[in-house]
Amino acid sequence: MDLLTTDYHTHILPDIDDGPKYPHDCLQMLEMCKSQGIERVVATPHFIAHQESVETFLTNRQKAFDALPNSPGISVSLGAEVSIEMGLSENDKVRELALAGSKYILLELPYSPLKEWMISEIYNIMYGYRLVPVFAHVDRYLQLYSKDEIHRLLSVREAVLQINSGALNKRRTSKFVISLIHDGYPIIFGSDTHDTLHRTPNMDTAYKALRSKLKKNELEGLVEFNNNLI
Repeated sequence: MDLLTTDYHTHILPDIDDGPKYPHDCLQMLEMCKSQGIERVVATPHFIAHQESVETFLTNRQKAFDALPNSPGISVSLGAEVSIEMGLSENDKVRELALAGSKYILLELPYSPLKEWMISEIYNIMYGYRLVPVFAHVDRYLQLYSKDEIHRLLSVREAVLQINSGALNKRRTSKFVISLIHDGYPIIFGSDTHDTLHRTPNMDTAYKALRSKLKKNELEGLVEFNNNLI
C-alpha cells in the first residue's frame, strides 16, 4: 500500500496525560485517523520518571486503554513517550516502555541545549536493555540545538528519527526533513495528536507533502519502512 498506515506518536488515550479527557473525543480522533488511511496508531502517553514509577504508569495506561472506544478498521498499540532525565537508564523497568513490546523506545529529549549526560543516558538504555532509541519529534530541536548539537544527535548509532507530520507544512523544518531522507536516515512519522481541535490527526498532510517532494523510489522505501517498523 502506498500510504503511511501507522501513526507512531499519539496522545489518544483518555484522561491519562495532556491528551483527550473523554472517550468520545478519543473515538473522534480514531475516526479522523481512519479517514486518512491510518490502520494502526501507537498510543504514547508521557512517561516522566521523577513523577511516577513505571508500574504506576503501566497501570494507568492500561486503565485508559480499557476505556478507549472500539473503532473498527483501526488498531491501537501501546507505548510511551519517555522523557530523558538523569538516572533513567538505571530503572530496570524501562524495557516495559518500548513501543508495542518491540525493541524500539520513543525518547523525548529535554527542551534545553544538548548535554553529554543525555547522550550517555541514551547509550546506556541502548546497550543496557538492547533497545533502539526513537527520537521523538526531531524537527522541534532545530529551534533549540546548534548545527553541531543536531549532528551529535543524528550520529547516535542505529537511532530512528520520529518526525511530526506537521513539520512538512513549514518551510524550514520541511527542508530539514527532506534532507534527512535524502541522506538515508531511518525516519518514521507521527502526528503527535492531542485533541480534535488544535492538535488533530494529520498524517495525510505528511504523505501528500512527501509525495510531492520525493522521488518514487524514495517515497516507496520510506513508506515501507514506516509501515513495517513494528
